[in-house]
Amino acid sequence: MRHAADPDHILVVSQLTRPGTSALTASKTALSWGLGHSVTIMAMGMVLVLTGSSLPDGAAVVAQLAGAVMLVALAWRPPQAASVPQVERRAAMVGLVHGAAGAGGAAVLALSATTSLSVAMLSLALMCLGTMAAMVALTCGFIVGSAHVSPPLLDGAVRLSRLLAVVLAAALAWSALSSLFT
Repeated sequence: MRHAADPDHILVVSQLTRPGTSALTASKTALSWGLGHSVTIMAMGMVLVLTGSSLPDGAAVVAQLAGAVMLVALAWRPPQAASVPQVERRAAMVGLVHGAAGAGGAAVLALSATTSLSVAMLSLALMCLGTMAAMVALTCGFIVGSAHVSPPLLDGAVRLSRLLAVVLAAALAWSALSSLFT
């Protein structure tokens, strides 16, 4: 639940779901995001666990920068009317990019917890399932909560989340780039 409540996750979900969306549609969007996130975590994590290696610094920086660019793109693109399948595909693609930024850390955590490859793989899978469930729960909470907020306040919150997405993206980019020079 804590991982799903990270600021970047909250910002992504707030940008992919719109107030007034049904809880079912929001859940599908969150689940699509979680599946994309999990595919990347599992694919990259499996390679890292099976080889006993870590993500090269350059690859980690590229993944962090891609995540930062994605946050800015989500924050500043104008809201568009889109069908549910289009939103779900967009959410899955965002999840794929976002998962790449965290795959190295997830694999390191899984390997540090055990010397067994099968337990490390199970740890990755359980983390992915837990993250998907938590994202669905938090997204539904966001949608249900936003239904009880006045439109002007909600509009202000959406604008603030866009600004926070850009600030967070700048911090992620700075962190990634500064690691190259230390």
